[in-house]
Amino acid sequence: MDIKSIIIYITILLIAGNCNKEEENRDIFISKYQNIYGKWKTIYIQGGKGFRMEPDFQLLQFEKIDKFRIIEDTIICQGKILINKQTEDTLIINLKPEKGSHVLSLACSKLVIINEDTLILDESVDCADAYKYIFLRN
Repeated sequence: MDIKSIIIYITILLIAGNCNKEEENRDIFISKYQNIYGKWKTIYIQGGKGFRMEPDFQLLQFEKIDKFRIIEDTIICQGKILINKQTEDTLIINLKPEKGSHVLSLACSKLVIINEDTLILDESVDCADAYKYIFLRN
């Protein structure tokens, strides 16, 4: 292999490596949903039949780029945020656990309803006995 081929090969590797880094650092949410990041205090959980339950965790944290954490005194569960649908009108996510587990991170998709200080995750999108999780910004 001559020196010119080696330089071209190294250049291609460097460009490919930078593309992967850009993809890793890309934000997953459009601007309308940027305020989801941060810590959210769990206020209550509404059951599928309309009953209200006391939460079994204190905080839900969304981190850039695609990570979540469910926290009591310590981290109960953490993993990836998966986007099912994202438009200006609708955001539907799943929480895929990578360490630990919690009922919030199970298979049901969550419709995200968010404003500046309130977050609701509504599982009625695809679960019959769905829950709504209500949070205030921490």
